[in-house]
Amino acid sequence: MNSTTTQPNPTTPRSTGQWLVDQRNAGATPEEIADLLVRAGWSADAAADTALRSLRSVDRHRLLYHGLCWGAGLGSLALGSALHLAIANPQHLDDRTTMALAITVAIVLLPIAATCGYFVHRVEHEDRFAVFSPTRRTLFGWLAGCTAVVGISRLITYLYQLVSSLVGASGEDLGIDAIGQVAGIAEERISLHQFGPEDALGVDGDLGGDSGG
Repeated sequence: MNSTTTQPNPTTPRSTGQWLVDQRNAGATPEEIADLLVRAGWSADAAADTALRSLRSVDRHRLLYHGLCWGAGLGSLALGSALHLAIANPQHLDDRTTMALAITVAIVLLPIAATCGYFVHRVEHEDRFAVFSPTRRTLFGWLAGCTAVVGISRLITYLYQLVSSLVGASGEDLGIDAIGQVAGIAEERISLHQFGPEDALGVDGDLGGDSGG
């Protein structure tokens, strides 16, 4: 580690701030600064928060991270949507038009994401402070969150289609009414399986005899 060996002085904000400046100018990363603070008696959380104050306020790699995250996120979403439309209903004209648009978006954005990813890898290899970029943390967090939301939504949709096909629900889009329909049909089939058709429907056993008379 290239940082100085002086220990932090936690007595005043000014002395701590100057010590952070000295460490940053000496080439210490926030991880190394946090380690020094912990060894000086600071709590781990306070040391981590304080160490981030050593970073420069100017983020020099915003464009690369924006290109990587937006390109990867939107490009993957477009590609996934195109595959979904191709499998779901490839003969429908509106779906084919939307599928063509999604494929075009994916063709444009995914190479941009790949190019930005290549340069981001080089930057982070050469500059060890790049991984502490606030833009990087924010965009990667949003990308992970949006990926989780879209993935869970797709999973629910596909599971609904599977369940609706098993219970014989009509082919409607996923919604409150459709969910209720699936639940009702499933409950009816469970009742038929457990009690038989007459008991499940509440029909008297000798109904056939009365109607015959």
